[in-house]
Amino acid sequence: EVPAWAYVCEEPGHTDHVLCLCTHARVEGLAASGGKDNALVLWDAERGKVRHRIELGRNPLDLAFGHGPCDGSLLAAMDSLPGEEGQALVIDVETHQLRLALSASTVGPGCAGHVSCLHASLSGGTLLTGAADGSVRQYCARDGSLVLQYNSGMRDVNLTSLSCDGRYIQASGDRDEAHVLDTRRPDRPLHVLRHEPVAQHVNGVTAQWAHSAGTVIVTGSDDCVVRLWDVSLAQPMLTSLPGHSAPISCLAIAPDDDLVVSGGDEGKVVAYSRHSAPSVLHMQSGRWTLGRDQDNFLSQRGVLPAAAGAGHG
Repeated sequence: EVPAWAYVCEEPGHTDHVLCLCTHARVEGLAASGGKDNALVLWDAERGKVRHRIELGRNPLDLAFGHGPCDGSLLAAMDSLPGEEGQALVIDVETHQLRLALSASTVGPGCAGHVSCLHASLSGGTLLTGAADGSVRQYCARDGSLVLQYNSGMRDVNLTSLSCDGRYIQASGDRDEAHVLDTRRPDRPLHVLRHEPVAQHVNGVTAQWAHSAGTVIVTGSDDCVVRLWDVSLAQPMLTSLPGHSAPISCLAIAPDDDLVVSGGDEGKVVAYSRHSAPSVLHMQSGRWTLGRDQDNFLSQRGVLPAAAGAGHG
């Protein structure tokens, strides 16, 4: 049975807007938040109480706890002050002391310096940053040494992540494309996954790797379409999934890879699943079902029936 959600309590940990949140994968009840008051707050989420407050001097724009040997660290992507390079901070959760301050963005004409996003590898060995100079950087989580740097050509990389096996990196931003790198050859993109161009970019591309299929990634963009890709293929697009009438702003994949859910600016959530096949993200057999009513079917080639309409939840 699904446990009932219950209100615990509310405590004013910040004095201004909350910008980012994260929870710890192993330590139950440990959460962190960052706000426009230039503060980072560690929470005891079970009791709804503040554990510790850290003044940072600038806004944290993204947060993530480390994994594996680095799960005692909290990572923070930082806004930049005028004329300064952006930084990513690594903070010890127990002592609240700064472990590393990584220079993760450069400042130039027409280029802001902030670090927009970060991602901790599941192995705990590395961390990724995406920045307003259009760069993606990978660092060693132990000593902060730079492993790789890739310049995407985008104005801002606001989402970056590693595939479940740690082999591929995706970087997406304010355009209609997501860059995929092979960490063994990071000097050039393996693929640039493109959505249809739009007159005005709203959200750019949002992306999510599959949890068990290391080469499969799902993207959504301002063209209102969710697309599935296998980056190991020369022609990586597997299928496109309609269902939205407004730009797509967020995506999630169930832990068993059997459900893809997208949220759009029209206020609609669309669920895509394929229960008739062993793996929803392995396009070998079976059909895709679009929406909870299962009244839309996509063939293996991604061709919709002429009378199909979008199901939604």
